[in-house]
Amino acid sequence: ADYTAVIDRTDEQTYVQAQAYAGRADVNDSTGRTSEAQSDYDAALALLTDKEIEKSEKKPRKDYKTAWQFYDWAKACMDKNGENYNPEFAVKLFTAAANGGITVAKYKLGKMFLNGDGVEKDIPKAVEWLKQAAVEENEFAEYALGRLYLQGKEVEKDTIAAEEYLLQAAKRGNKYAAYLLGK
Repeated sequence: ADYTAVIDRTDEQTYVQAQAYAGRADVNDSTGRTSEAQSDYDAALALLTDKEIEKSEKKPRKDYKTAWQFYDWAKACMDKNGENYNPEFAVKLFTAAANGGITVAKYKLGKMFLNGDGVEKDIPKAVEWLKQAAVEENEFAEYALGRLYLQGKEVEKDTIAAEEYLLQAAKRGNKYAAYLLGK
């Protein structure tokens, strides 16, 4: 694997540090020390990603390309069968993507916190992220909120809110919402 290929942009000091980790990862990989290579590679990526996240938070406009890159990377970090499984890092990446305007990242964060998937279960955070995604017309977030309010187990039961969310989700083609509504 060519670990140095991912190092393509950042400030000079961070670039040099990340390049050193990536170079060491290439050496370790070529000599069969794959766990050391992965560790060095992860350090290079974390260094660059933290820098990129920091830069993206300072931008007044939404950089959708970078936000989508964060989202794609976060998905890779949530693959339990993949070698990059790292849910704590995925939360940071999904958050950066969500802050960059990626609605589905808001939904993913909501589901992670709702189910305790790789993070500590946090219902208020889950509802907050799901509501943000629902405002942006994400049918899956609307369905999830509708179910939450309909069941009343994790949040206070609210059949009016449940019906509103489920109706919106069903209008957008969510068959599960339509089923819960009896349509």
